[in-house]
Amino acid sequence: MYFIFCHICTLTLDWHKEFSFKEVTVNEDGTLEEETKNITYHFSNTAGQFGGIKPSDWTGERKAPGEIQMARANLIQTYGRLKQGIKEYDNLIANIKGLSKVIKAQYDGNIEDLDIQNAQIEEQIRLSDKIAAANEVELVARRAAETALNVANAVAEAFPESLGFSCDCTSVGRAAALSIGNLAHIGFSIGADIAAAAKLRNEQALDLSAARTDLTLTTNANNQAYLEAFTALQELIREEVPMQMELFSLQENINQAIGEYQAILAEGARVQDSYFVFRRQTAANVQSRRYKDMAFRIFRNDALQKYRAQYDLAARYVYLAAKAYDYETTLLSGTNAGQNFLTSIIKQRLIGTMNGNVPQQGAGLADPMAKMVENFGVFKTQFGFNNPIQETERFSLRFELFRIGNEPEDDEKWRNTLRAHVVDNMLDIPEFKRYCKPPNPVLATGEPAIVIPFSSTITNGLNFFGHEAIGGDHAYNSSKFTTKVRSVGTWFGDYSTLQGDGLLETPKFYLVPVGVDIQRSPSNSGTIREFKILDQVIPPPNAISDTELGESDWLPSNNLAGTFAQNRRFSSNRAYHDSGDFSTNEVHRNSRLIGRSVWNTRWLLIIPAHSLLGDREEGLNRFIDGLEVNGERNGNGISDIKLFFETISIDGF
Repeated sequence: MYFIFCHICTLTLDWHKEFSFKEVTVNEDGTLEEETKNITYHFSNTAGQFGGIKPSDWTGERKAPGEIQMARANLIQTYGRLKQGIKEYDNLIANIKGLSKVIKAQYDGNIEDLDIQNAQIEEQIRLSDKIAAANEVELVARRAAETALNVANAVAEAFPESLGFSCDCTSVGRAAALSIGNLAHIGFSIGADIAAAAKLRNEQALDLSAARTDLTLTTNANNQAYLEAFTALQELIREEVPMQMELFSLQENINQAIGEYQAILAEGARVQDSYFVFRRQTAANVQSRRYKDMAFRIFRNDALQKYRAQYDLAARYVYLAAKAYDYETTLLSGTNAGQNFLTSIIKQRLIGTMNGNVPQQGAGLADPMAKMVENFGVFKTQFGFNNPIQETERFSLRFELFRIGNEPEDDEKWRNTLRAHVVDNMLDIPEFKRYCKPPNPVLATGEPAIVIPFSSTITNGLNFFGHEAIGGDHAYNSSKFTTKVRSVGTWFGDYSTLQGDGLLETPKFYLVPVGVDIQRSPSNSGTIREFKILDQVIPPPNAISDTELGESDWLPSNNLAGTFAQNRRFSSNRAYHDSGDFSTNEVHRNSRLIGRSVWNTRWLLIIPAHSLLGDREEGLNRFIDGLEVNGERNGNGISDIKLFFETISIDGF
């Protein structure tokens, strides 16, 4: 199968591109047949992205990138670096412009600040002069007022304090002294006022000097800030030229990446063209070789087909033998276990070595067959297959399965239990259809019967039917690794009273294991294993003649006497009256049950009504409720159903 790229269709609105391809197939006659197929690719519709993108519903990963994918990735990376460089250059220009605006705004603001400070100093000088003059006037006025007050006080002291005959001789002296003291006080106060005025002048001069100093410092700080800002601006301007060169380099890089991408695409186109040329040149040679190969395979495949069919048939027989070996030995693990032989058989591709009719160890299907034969010969003595333990046991369904006593008051309960297990047509039971042979002919209305299902077990502390063991129960030995059926029988208690005029002398029953056979491993662990048994008919193979091998339509199945799809069915067996004694004439060594484990998850005991009486309904009524006397049943139906097993038990290791 070949795919040939043809053309690219128009880009659709949803940003998908549809590509047309031709699928070329080679027919059996060597001719070429072309079929056009369309494949949709998804492309990015986002600015700054290139080429195709995966659909959102696709979650896989590419195993390894190709040259086109690597060149495309390089192109995308170069494009990203160019966009980043342009962005950085734009940021640099923006920074230069921004810093220039900041410097200008700062300069303009500083000039305004200096003008304000100069005006403030001049205003401060003018106000200081006015304040000093006002202060001096205030001091002079205060001292004049104080002098006037003091003079008034001195004059007042000059007047005598007594009149009449007494005389105040000291009034003039007190006035003179007070005047002298006031003059001295005024002199000192004037000196203090002069000192205060001088102090005020000095404080005003100090404030004016501080303001002028602040003006000088502000001017110097502004000059330093201007210098630093201009230095930073110069550094940004110096970075602009190298960044321009870097942008030119990035532009060249993206041009180179585009050229590499286009070169790889052109190389892919050349490879595709060379492929077309090669296909045309080799088409005739391939067609010729194809005819030769077809002729070779026709003759070869005929022989291989016959060999393979015969091998598959032999492998099926060997596989069935291994399944039987596994069932008989129930080994869990190890080289001698049946499961390992099954795996080995599946892996084989050859028949192996045969010495006459005896398989030999070595390779192929003969190897596991030879090992199984050899191992089973050893296991016969180790397991005790050559020395089995025989047992005979009878089990009462009434007492051991249904737990119904033998007292007269229990009879009605027993009869109700039997009625509960009556079915209208045993032919409708799936297990009967698969495992049992029906009677011939059958009634169109159906064949009624009593169908009793039960399970069995070999477990310590439980009876045969899985109930807790009590007095009168029967159970098999759980220390044996397997207990298998040798013969079976069924007895009907008190059936003899119904014979003659009551029921047929030869009742029948089916006893069918329809569940899973259970056995223990032969080792001390006693691990339980389950087996679903299919008792199928194995057709015996016949000898193959040279004439048959030469026939073009011969297959190994032509020599089989039957098919593998048929299973062996159980026929009904004779039931007997329970005489209380064991008799070999009253058991059946039916080959359908010989070798089956008595431990099974589901059994069916079927008692067909037609084997009791021609009138099916009357036969069941007599079997369960007894004969009819004066319009009523006498209640003397069968008193019990007993199963008999003759078994062989094997110890194991």
